[in-house]
Amino acid sequence: MELAGVAPRFRGPARAARSLPLPTMNNGSPTAAAARRPGEAHARPGPWRARLADWWRHVTDRLAVRQAALMVAGTAAIGLGAGVVYLYEVEEYLLAQVGSQVDTAVIRAADDIDNRILVRKRALEAAAFDLTVNRGQTIDAETAEAFFAERSSLLALFERVVLVDAQGNALAARPRAAGWRGLNLADREYFRRARESGRLVVSEPVKGKLVNAPVVTFAVPLTGSGGGFGGMLIGVMYLTEGGIFDQVRNAPVGAGGRFLALTRSGSILMHPRPDRLLAPVPPAAEDPASARALAGYTGWLYVDRPADAAGVYAFKPLVQAPWIVGAHLPADEALAPVRRAQAGALVAGLGSIVALGLLVWLVADASLRPLARLAHEVGELEQGARSGKVTVGGAREVRAVAEAFNRLQDAQTRLRETMAAREAFHRSLNESSPLAIFVADEGGEWTYVNRRLEQLFGHRFETLAGDGWLQAVHPEDRRRVAQEWAAALRGNRPLEGRWRLVVDGSTVWVQVQAAPLPEHAEAGGFVGALADVTAERHALEQADRERARSDGVVEAMTDGIIVVDEAGRIAHFNAAAERLTGWKRQAAVGLDLDHVVRLFADEGGARVDLASHRREPRMTSEEWWCEGASGSRTPVDVHWVRTGPQAATGALQGGVLVLRDASQRRARTQHLAWQARHDSLTGLLNRRAFEETLAARYEAFAFHGINSALVLIDLDHFKRVNDEGGHDAGDEMLRRVAEVLRANVRESDYALRLGGDEFALVLPGCPEVRAQAVAHGIRAEIAALRVERNGHEFTVGASFGIASFALGDEDSQALVRRADAACYRAKAKGRNAVEIESVGASAAFELF
Repeated sequence: MELAGVAPRFRGPARAARSLPLPTMNNGSPTAAAARRPGEAHARPGPWRARLADWWRHVTDRLAVRQAALMVAGTAAIGLGAGVVYLYEVEEYLLAQVGSQVDTAVIRAADDIDNRILVRKRALEAAAFDLTVNRGQTIDAETAEAFFAERSSLLALFERVVLVDAQGNALAARPRAAGWRGLNLADREYFRRARESGRLVVSEPVKGKLVNAPVVTFAVPLTGSGGGFGGMLIGVMYLTEGGIFDQVRNAPVGAGGRFLALTRSGSILMHPRPDRLLAPVPPAAEDPASARALAGYTGWLYVDRPADAAGVYAFKPLVQAPWIVGAHLPADEALAPVRRAQAGALVAGLGSIVALGLLVWLVADASLRPLARLAHEVGELEQGARSGKVTVGGAREVRAVAEAFNRLQDAQTRLRETMAAREAFHRSLNESSPLAIFVADEGGEWTYVNRRLEQLFGHRFETLAGDGWLQAVHPEDRRRVAQEWAAALRGNRPLEGRWRLVVDGSTVWVQVQAAPLPEHAEAGGFVGALADVTAERHALEQADRERARSDGVVEAMTDGIIVVDEAGRIAHFNAAAERLTGWKRQAAVGLDLDHVVRLFADEGGARVDLASHRREPRMTSEEWWCEGASGSRTPVDVHWVRTGPQAATGALQGGVLVLRDASQRRARTQHLAWQARHDSLTGLLNRRAFEETLAARYEAFAFHGINSALVLIDLDHFKRVNDEGGHDAGDEMLRRVAEVLRANVRESDYALRLGGDEFALVLPGCPEVRAQAVAHGIRAEIAALRVERNGHEFTVGASFGIASFALGDEDSQALVRRADAACYRAKAKGRNAVEIESVGASAAFELF
């Protein structure tokens, strides 16, 4: 029976590959033993096991054996892969041959059964036609007896023939059987189908009413005297013996296979086991091949599950009846040729692998004999039984190894000679070294000192040996030095520090550096060197004093001084830097420079990247802005000087950043710039600004078509104010006129004093008509001005000349000339008037 949930595998022309069993690992198997961990307990092997293990290690330790094993393993792997493919193809081919043979047998059997059914159909139809048409008699018992007497040949084709009337009652039967009289077949399914269809029908297999056996009936309806249904002629065939299956029922398929037959409705017609007749076809899980045949499959197929139904099947449906003829060849017989082919291939493959392994081992052994000789000679060299070089011979690779070994021998000889010379050199070097050198054993006792150390300590080695050197250490440092030395010995780690020695009553500062020797060194546990740094110590103390003085100077400076170390962190921060950045010194020291100092290229611009400027040896910038902690910005001059020995390499180094408050200088500069463009009396733009403004408006007209109006203003009767009221009255009048001009123009307009009593307005985007209206308003306000001096009241008038750019203008002076001409016309007409110098081809104005 098939396992639940596992679908059977079908094969037609190709068969599914079957999985191979995987090796398992049991506790007692060699595989499991090999998988044990090294520390796991084993039973102690006996003497023969130990000898066998030694022999096995001796054999497998040889390179020739390993090469042979590797070659055989590789060949076996390739052969196994090729063999699997080959055997698969052979299996497919042989299985196809077997399936084709079974399929051919089924086709022949089906054709034979179809012919037999056709013969019976025609004989039965001919008899029915003769009975109802040729005779034209009424069907009754007497007619039936006469009919059977003349048609005895039907009994050769059927096991029994029965004639029934229109109600299904038996009129006659041949051969006669007990109980046929009174037999009624109207309840049979084939009776109803034949009566309704009016043609011959083949029934489903049923249990016979006259015999207790499975039967199949052929039923032909008869026509009565009135043309209606007059009865039925029925031929009966047994399924257990004789009949249409007589030739194939017991015919073998191969040696152990048999034929079978099914109805398309799912009942068994013929089966090697008689007890299966009339039974329904088992479900697909138990008989997958028959299930596929009922689903319409034709041809051969291989089924490998369930085990009792495995084998080659073939099926072909009949033409003359709704039946399917099939055959089954058991799997053992179907796969027998395949198994023989596989066994032969396996024997041939194993034999080839064994032969190849032996051949490879012999060739490898012969090739590696020179290598064994080389190993033997190297062993002699190691034991001192041989000197000189080893023999060079064998294959190219072996010769290369021997030559390399000889070169190594030569190099080692030269190395030993060099090391001996170096040892002598180092010994003399230590004695003449300006550094004081000592060597201590693993217990910390000094075992060697050079001459310079004896001079530095003021004692001979005999006094310093062991721990006698501690007596030369300053009493205040002796305990600390002893603890540091003991800690370095315990931790086997380097020692570095400064000691004070007392030599001839004077204090000597020494820098100490000691490190543990490698484990294989024979000279001792530690080696160290001491350098006299007394002069350096005094220089550092002097430098500290100088640094303290310089710090005082830095603190007194009004410029912000920020000292930066190599990592970009602030090391010093004076009071001026606190004021400019808003950071306190205690908070700023140790922070990154970019975090504390925020510089901007201009008041509203992007931030300056200080890291990029710190790569420059020197950098100076004016008019940057320093943002304080509160967000306010102060203009500063920035100076950067990088310090350190690598100042020219471009790498980030420490340096000094100087921030100088430029607020006052910026204010002075802005004031001077303002004075350069403004009239000091009235505060209006001056003639220099007038020229620059006209040039800019001309470019706007020439390139963008944006016109501007120019209004020239000349005060009338101003000379009388100066002459009679004095310059003070004249200046007052000029200031009031300037206020009128400022009050009547837009922010985008320009009000200017050209000198004396001459003024001007530049009105960008202003049409002449609008400029005229502005001029009339200003003229009226100027006429209303009153200045009193010395009991007199003074007034002035103003003449206005208006013009705008024209298409033919080559520069801004053309506009000035037209406005000036208009102003002269205003004076000529009696003064205190407004005149326009209009040009017809002027460009269009923008909206005012």
